[in-house]
Amino acid sequence: MSLPDHAELLCCSNFTFLRGASHPGELVARAKAMGYTALALTDECSMAGIAQAHVAAKKHALPLIVGSQFRVRGEAADTGDFTLVLLATSLKGYGNLCEFITRLRRAADKGTYHLALAGVDPAALGDCVAIAVPPRSASQDQADATARWLLGAFLGRCWLGVTQLRRLDDAIHLHRLREASAHTAVPLVAVGDVHMHVRS
Repeated sequence: MSLPDHAELLCCSNFTFLRGASHPGELVARAKAMGYTALALTDECSMAGIAQAHVAAKKHALPLIVGSQFRVRGEAADTGDFTLVLLATSLKGYGNLCEFITRLRRAADKGTYHLALAGVDPAALGDCVAIAVPPRSASQDQADATARWLLGAFLGRCWLGVTQLRRLDDAIHLHRLREASAHTAVPLVAVGDVHMHVRS
């Protein structure tokens, strides 16, 4: 039985300090060995790992998707906190994403950033697609609110990201996101939230 095509769209390297455990090249090599059709390197509010990933992707002939992930603070918002993944679809999108990261970093103390819903300007993120990944703790109302925000901000270029991590709450988490998708017509996409190339 052959597996369906899979591209990993949420993956951080050891350039995401205290979270990612593997070098970008290790992640690319593992994705190729696993038969993935592409890999998105999405370090947190950073493009630091992209150069190494690019070299490894050329070596292994694996398409590399350039992106980044952000923790959106849902302060006083119905969405609650969630992860926003932005993926560049062109050179222009890459430039827009880099400018977005620079703006966030310059507005905060060194090594930090702060992003609220109001700080996301979809018009300034042209040629980028968006994936919102609600946390396991999100209620149905919060998942619905996140999907509605996503639809309004990134119409036609957005998905709700679903992680299935073999935990006891996988089924209820998937059910909530399916309901949010049904209420808003925002499609679901599988994301692995990868932090290492091998479990050890």
